[in-house]
Amino acid sequence: MKEKLERSNFIKLTFHEDGFVVELDKGLRKIKWNEIEELVVYKEDLMTFDEIRMDIVYNGLQITITEDNPEWDFFVSKAKSVFPSIPAEWESQIIQPPFAENRRIIYERDKSIL
Repeated sequence: MKEKLERSNFIKLTFHEDGFVVELDKGLRKIKWNEIEELVVYKEDLMTFDEIRMDIVYNGLQITITEDNPEWDFFVSKAKSVFPSIPAEWESQIIQPPFAENRRIIYERDKSIL
């Protein structure tokens, strides 16, 4: 079972070549790109609009960032370059139909590499 650390629209992310640092209320967490086990995207129905979210699963932990995060676009772009298996069209696929969750795993680490 994954421990959910935090969900926030405004988690501060600082990027480094080998990963990024997440600034949470409980302190800083350094996450290396090679520690990421899964990236899961989905929409949350917020009654009048949908919000795209991404769960970042690493070392048995999970944090969630949302499209409202100021670092969202950079994170998505960087993740696509680090993990070329991420489908290029996942964003357009997840937005339709409105108010449907459309949960997808866009990256899953190959466990045979471990």
